[in-house]
Amino acid sequence: MTGIFELFTDGQANVRFRLVDSEGRELAVSCSYVDKDSAVRGISRVRECAGMGLVQDHCLPMSPADTKTADSRLL
Repeated sequence: MTGIFELFTDGQANVRFRLVDSEGRELAVSCSYVDKDSAVRGISRVRECAGMGLVQDHCLPMSPADTKTADSRLL
């Protein structure tokens, strides 16, 4: 699957980028940057880190009742 990085200007006139999948779903949105060059450097950093990035789970533990509720939403 190929993603696309889109540059855009937010409501405070800062530049941001978002990562969008091949179906147009937004996967990630960056912090704000002062200009396009800074945002492009940010994209480069994301590209370097993403392929080798580890996943760290910082979620709160779910109780069995929470798990049952979450499972029912998937149906």
